[in-house]
Amino acid sequence: MQTDAQNDYEFVSDEARLHRALILDSKLEDALLESYQYMAEIVDNKLYRELGFKYAKDYFETKQISVRQLYAYAQIGREYKPYLSDPNHKETFKKLGTSKIGLIASKLTDQIDSLMNDEVIQIGDETYTVEDLENTSKREFEDRLKKLSKKVEKNDLLEEQKKALELEKKALLKEQDEFKARDKKYREVSVTYDEMERDIVDATEAFAEAQKLVSRIETDLVPKQLGPRLKLLIETIQNAGTDLADMHAEIMFKFDEGL
Repeated sequence: MQTDAQNDYEFVSDEARLHRALILDSKLEDALLESYQYMAEIVDNKLYRELGFKYAKDYFETKQISVRQLYAYAQIGREYKPYLSDPNHKETFKKLGTSKIGLIASKLTDQIDSLMNDEVIQIGDETYTVEDLENTSKREFEDRLKKLSKKVEKNDLLEEQKKALELEKKALLKEQDEFKARDKKYREVSVTYDEMERDIVDATEAFAEAQKLVSRIETDLVPKQLGPRLKLLIETIQNAGTDLADMHAEIMFKFDEGL
């Protein structure tokens, strides 16, 4: 018994041939989309084991489907599952084809709902309609996705650097506050000759060490990301010097006069 697909059609006109071609094209498209759902279900639930295969790739190789194809097709079936059985979305799938649908599934998952319901996607700052994507070659589409990926990575890096600088600034400000607190503490308790002598010796050694470390830094070679830290350090030293000068103005004047 011959099936409908096995019958030899005698077309009475070119219009009849076109009509038959369109019907078969639609049926084939539906079958392909449906098969992607099956692949995702078999892989996700490891149903290939029930058929005597340890790995999915071994099972699908019997169907002449490579691992690369399996990954792409199963991802389409998985990500587009809510839309594959809806006839209202058939035209979108047909216009874009498996390659572009697959790229969106792997690179722009968050755009699938917008694509299927509003027929637009966002790539960076640019909006593309289904018609735009239909008229864009696969290679051009891939290039735009690569540029977007690089831009996102660059923005992420800049954001991480910004956060790191903010944390470093907070750490330096904390150190500055701790220095002021220690200075206040020393001023409160340094009343005897021995305490004052100890503090003067410690401060002299600390200042000498700080001066030596800062003088080692080649200003022209400071990386951009370290610039704010060095600037803050210099400002801290300058402010500390001004504060100390104001604090001990009387004694500085006294010994300048040789009194």
